[in-house]
Amino acid sequence: MPKSLPPHLPKPMSNLKNHQLSERLKLLFVVSVVSLLAGLSGASIMFGWLLPEGYGNNIFISSKNKSTENSTIDESARKELTDKIYFIYSQATKINGLQYLDNNNFLGEAIAISSDGWLVVYVGQNLSTNNIVAVNHKNNLEKISQKVYDQYTGLLFIKIDSANQLKLVNFQNNIIEDEPLFVYRDKKWQSNYIDKKVSADPSGHLDIEPAWHYVLKNNQQKNLVAFDQRGNALGFLTSANTLLNIKYLNRIMPQFLSNKSISYNSLGIEGFYAGEKPIVTDKPITEAFAVSRLSNTAQTKLKAGDIIIEIDGVVVSEDNLWY
Repeated sequence: MPKSLPPHLPKPMSNLKNHQLSERLKLLFVVSVVSLLAGLSGASIMFGWLLPEGYGNNIFISSKNKSTENSTIDESARKELTDKIYFIYSQATKINGLQYLDNNNFLGEAIAISSDGWLVVYVGQNLSTNNIVAVNHKNNLEKISQKVYDQYTGLLFIKIDSANQLKLVNFQNNIIEDEPLFVYRDKKWQSNYIDKKVSADPSGHLDIEPAWHYVLKNNQQKNLVAFDQRGNALGFLTSANTLLNIKYLNRIMPQFLSNKSISYNSLGIEGFYAGEKPIVTDKPITEAFAVSRLSNTAQTKLKAGDIIIEIDGVVVSEDNLWY
């Protein structure tokens, strides 16, 4: 029997040139297939980056991840925030000397806004004359010496006499749709997303009231504080899926810490911003405040139907009108 030939040698009586051409074609075919697969993979990644929502009925690989299950708050922020969050209860339950906290008595989650003992919590009702209980993350009771309620935002300011200097959180005023946020409850961090921005009162509001709220994609327990991924406070959950922007606390906090009382600078009018309801005029208006009714009878310079576009040369917006 003839001896078997090594695989790299041509078969007996074969044409050497044809064999070499065949081997080159095989190699070229393999290289072409690999290149094609690599090109398709790169193109899918590129399309996923350019069109994160996909194109038509096709789904592309995307770097944009909206899954709340994969979102986590930074480890360093998570550790720091546990010392900055306080829990407010209507009362502590007692049984024969045993004292414990019942979830049925939970009012809300508070954060410190001054190192000398001022906390703020969203409760949505005036509890300034009620007996309430404040505890830190170690479940140690804090002595409460003063309470001040803000009827416009529903925030309750609480003064505790703590032996230690309070640690403060940072604020993030700018909230973006689809931005992840995180809440802390029952010693666990839960994630969610901002779905959309909505007007707080579609029928019109005082110029001193919060104009906007944000709706969450999923329901959460209300009266909690929401944080971004870096541990900055974004706002307060006023209901299971509604967020009050932290900037409304920023508006009144400096004056409150100076005077220990709530006061708003108001033009004494009701109305709406151009961003809430489009104002129809000959020239397009994107930023202005339309007057619908005067709430201050002493105000004589304005009337219903007026449009406030500028004050002292500054274009009116939802933020600077208050100031």
